[in-house]
Amino acid sequence: SGTVYEAINENLKCRVAVKEVLAGTEEQRRRFKKEASLLANLDHPALTKVSDHFAELGSQFLVMDYVAGDDLAAQLEKDRIPFQTARVLKWADQLLDALEVLHSERPPIIHHDIKPSNLKLKSNDRIVLLDFGLARGSAGQMPKTLSQHRTENAHGFTRSYAPKEQMLGHSTDPRADLYSLAATLWTLLTGKAPPDALERIGDKEDGNPDPLRPANEINPQVPQTIAAVLHQSMSLSRDQRHSSATEMRGALLAASKEEEERANRARMAELYQAAQSAIKNGDWGKAIEHLQSVQEINRYYMDVEALLQQAQQQQQLSAIYEKGRPLFPVP
Repeated sequence: SGTVYEAINENLKCRVAVKEVLAGTEEQRRRFKKEASLLANLDHPALTKVSDHFAELGSQFLVMDYVAGDDLAAQLEKDRIPFQTARVLKWADQLLDALEVLHSERPPIIHHDIKPSNLKLKSNDRIVLLDFGLARGSAGQMPKTLSQHRTENAHGFTRSYAPKEQMLGHSTDPRADLYSLAATLWTLLTGKAPPDALERIGDKEDGNPDPLRPANEINPQVPQTIAAVLHQSMSLSRDQRHSSATEMRGALLAASKEEEERANRARMAELYQAAQSAIKNGDWGKAIEHLQSVQEINRYYMDVEALLQQAQQQQQLSAIYEKGRPLFPVP
């Protein structure tokens, strides 16, 4: 873990973020330099750009782009309502695209500390992931004393967003980031912090149910299909999570598509019923409006095309009668 400072690049006269990284051993310093160089060569809109690294007074420092504004944790605290599902899913897709890039490096670059306070938004509503936890590598070894497990963010992780293996000091792999991202998305959709992994383990060992509830049980606006994907990626056993960012991204896209199709079916049924009611009442204009809305979703829905033609003909006939024009020429 380490502290992040806001600083001024005196050569370029611009603000930058400088992260102090605790790399006490020669192996950690070597790994830090290697990962810093890798990050400097990555170019992804959801990743803060690394521009430099240096050592000073026994500490390693990483220089990154400064991103202004509140992080998402601060926004949640200020607004006191969850973010809209569609918006969160857009951010999730951007972040998973970035994780695909990070995890494809050999060895994979694991962020190790994805959470709402490490996410900010640019002016175009694109998400940016901040504060890489470097010098831990794919092994991700951390001390294992109980007092250290109880310390919030003491080893580069935050309890509510860290997987079991990271909190216990076991080796980590890309699935650790998937747990943290899923927990972060869970928070953005519910407005609450999830129970941490050790709390969940303790409850289950005591014979109690897992205290982690699906996101849709807390916020009914979250589709069950989306909640299920997040729940899987927050499995205590990493073998039960999605195997990669690509797989999790595909699962969220499939769930989103399924939810969109379900919503479209419900909307078409509602519009079709409203059109039939309008036809019974002789409100041809309203019937046409509803039927055209159905066609915008699916022009082949039931008999909507034939019904629309009939409604349009009836509207024309009604207009003729209203204007007092005869239906046939008068000799």
